[in-house]
Amino acid sequence: MVKYTNKQRLQILNIYYRNSESVAATLRALTPMFGRNSRPSRQAVTSLVKKFESTYSLCDVAVPVRLRVGRSVENIAAVETSIANDPNQSILRRSQELGIAKTTLWRILRKDLTLHPYKIRLTQELKPMDHSKRRTFSDWALEKMRQDDQFHRKIIFSDEAHFWLNGFCRGQVLPYRNGPSEISKNNENTYSLT
Repeated sequence: MVKYTNKQRLQILNIYYRNSESVAATLRALTPMFGRNSRPSRQAVTSLVKKFESTYSLCDVAVPVRLRVGRSVENIAAVETSIANDPNQSILRRSQELGIAKTTLWRILRKDLTLHPYKIRLTQELKPMDHSKRRTFSDWALEKMRQDDQFHRKIIFSDEAHFWLNGFCRGQVLPYRNGPSEISKNNENTYSLT
């Protein structure tokens, strides 16, 4: 819909009331002023008249803006104390605990507290013997490749995975409880491969 100035709206209303409140006669009278293709539509005239008769004003009614209370000072303080108490708690669990939406909590963490959650990934502690074992494996693999040109196609490197009898494979199913910088002392895998 075309935005009309208050002066143009007043002209439209004057013509409407001068023509005995007839929309068709108003549109005919507006054609010389606005032109046939740019004159107000029937709906624009009727809505302008209804708005004027209900508010007694030519100005647009202010649309109420939804009040955003998610990132309030109280919520930011609550999130900050919650993080100080338990920094390893997930965003989903923390949002349920505090009664704040997950996206709001994420925005508070990123924008207000400038915290960036880490990406969960599988890490493994390096031990003193790992370097020599890697060197031994590399030498063995190079020797095998010299003996057989297709050796690299015969060896399979894989991460931990669960295999079903129907052929479905689900990789990296591990219980993540610690951040990537923390080393878990429990090396036992409670999940067995099927």
